[in-house]
Amino acid sequence: MKKLQFSVLAASLFFAGAQAQAVTMTVDAKSNIFGAGLSVAPAPGGGGAGLLPAAYNFTASAGNVLTFSSVSGQIGCCGPNGGMAGADGARWRTLVPSFGGISGVNHSDRFMFMVGVFLSDAAPGATAPAVLNFSDANDFSQLAPQIGQTFFIGDGRNAQGQIQQFIAPSNASRLYLGFVDAYNFNAAPGYYADNVGALQANFQIAAVPEAETWAMMLGGLSVLGALARRRKA
Repeated sequence: MKKLQFSVLAASLFFAGAQAQAVTMTVDAKSNIFGAGLSVAPAPGGGGAGLLPAAYNFTASAGNVLTFSSVSGQIGCCGPNGGMAGADGARWRTLVPSFGGISGVNHSDRFMFMVGVFLSDAAPGATAPAVLNFSDANDFSQLAPQIGQTFFIGDGRNAQGQIQQFIAPSNASRLYLGFVDAYNFNAAPGYYADNVGALQANFQIAAVPEAETWAMMLGGLSVLGALARRRKA
C-alpha cells in the first residue's frame, strides 16, 4: 500500500511540475523592447526612449513553451488623439532595424503590436540575430525565436483564433514584453514618448514533457490503476 501511495504521489508531483503558474503582466505602450536586458532604454532614432520593457524571470529548461491565454487593453503610438488599437496593432507596416543585441522586426501590414524577446542570464550580445518577417495573417501555430530575436505576439492567437506556441531557447531564463517603435515605423528605434495606453497580458511558460516521458507516465499510471483495481477486488 505504501509503494502505491508513493507512486501516486510521484505521479501527482510530475503533473504539477508540467503545469506552470499563470502570470499577468501590465505592458505599458511606452515599453521599449530594445531595452531588454539593459538598465536604460535606448532611443537612437530620437523621440524619447520610453520605459524598460516588462520582464519576467523563469527557470531555463529545454522544452519551455510560452502561451498567452488572453491579451487585453488598448494602446496608441501618437498621443490620445492618434487612434487606439489592441494587441495586434493597427494597419500599416513596420520596418525597424536591430539595435545592440536585440533584433528589429519587419511586418508588412501592421504597426504598434506587442512583441517579445527571450534572453539568457547573460547580457544581450553585441550582434543581434536575424530580423524576423511577419505578414498580416500571422498564421503560424509555433515559433522558435533565438535569444535576442524580437518576435510578434499580438494577442497570442493566429488567424483561426488558435493559441500560438512560442518555443523558448533551452538557455532562455528571461522574457521581455514591449513594442517596436520608430519615426514612421521605418527608422532607428525611438519615438516612445507619445505612446499611450497599456495591455494586460496573461500567459504561462511551461516545460512540455517529451513524448517518451509522457508514454512512460501513462504506462506507469495504467499499472497503478490495475494495482488499485486488484487491491479493491
